[in-house]
Amino acid sequence: MPALLVALAGLLVGELLRRRLVTGGYRLDDDLGAPPRALGPVVPVLVAASWWLVAARVAEPAGWVAVPAYLLLVVVGVGCAWVDLDVHRIPDGLLRPGGVLVAALLVVATVATGHWTRLAAAAVAGVAAYLAFFLLALPAWGGPAYGDVKLAAVLSAALGWLSPWLALLGVVAGFVVSGVVVTALLLARRVGLRTPVAFGPGLVAGAVLALGLYGSSIPASIS
Repeated sequence: MPALLVALAGLLVGELLRRRLVTGGYRLDDDLGAPPRALGPVVPVLVAASWWLVAARVAEPAGWVAVPAYLLLVVVGVGCAWVDLDVHRIPDGLLRPGGVLVAALLVVATVATGHWTRLAAAAVAGVAAYLAFFLLALPAWGGPAYGDVKLAAVLSAALGWLSPWLALLGVVAGFVVSGVVVTALLLARRVGLRTPVAFGPGLVAGAVLALGLYGSSIPASIS
């Protein structure tokens, strides 16, 4: 029942997020076209389903005190994914304050539980993801953009608080999801080999998939 109530709250928050996103307030003067309004109805459902997953998977092994951080992470992730799909840019105006608030909530959860090793694991996971994605983002590699670097660091740090293995799984799942989507688009001839494709949504999807496995096949972080 608590997970269902959390999902219903997520539906409301997702609708508020949708209404904010469809205004296109994140767009710059040189961004062309209109915001992807057709995806609007999907946002509340994605947030609600992800909130249910967080409540169902995170609350018992990590404690309810950790749940708010991951609920906020979902909202930030879905918002970043939307903007990346639209204009191929991760919005700093959402990711930076959102990441700081997620970190602050995890610090509160650490103090409440006394599991300081979780905070250390989160820091290591975030730094490792940042460095790895930064190398991939170097011009010579033609990999992810710098916004993806910061998004990967925030997602990995949050997942690392739960388990270092979860952070690794989230990154791997992000690449798999992105690879499958790009392959499908290539086969459907919707994109070409040189067409830029948003990587942020794949990272967010990978993180959510990783959360779905927490508490089952993924061991909890050492306390």
